[in-house]
Amino acid sequence: GEIENAYVFLFENTDAHAHEFYFDVSAEEAKAPIKIERPKAQISLKAGEKRKVVVVLSAPKAAFAGTNEQTTKIEIAAYAADNKEKINVKRRTIFAHPSE
Repeated sequence: GEIENAYVFLFENTDAHAHEFYFDVSAEEAKAPIKIERPKAQISLKAGEKRKVVVVLSAPKAAFAGTNEQTTKIEIAAYAADNKEKINVKRRTIFAHPSE
């Protein structure tokens, strides 16, 4: 089966230009990829706009096989599609799942 976790990001585009943002997730300890279920498309933010965005991640139960832990450390990143080096937000958090 699949396990889903939801996270709320508060975005603020402090730049003077509108940008499209996309999300990425990494989890070094997971044995299978954690996928982004939502948002499916890039998020558009006008200059100075603030918005809450719900990010839903999913992973197969097999991603956590053999672990007694109930959480796995992950990093969720949001990047401006046109300038990912300069405009990005990274948040370290956890992905909760049942232990074996």
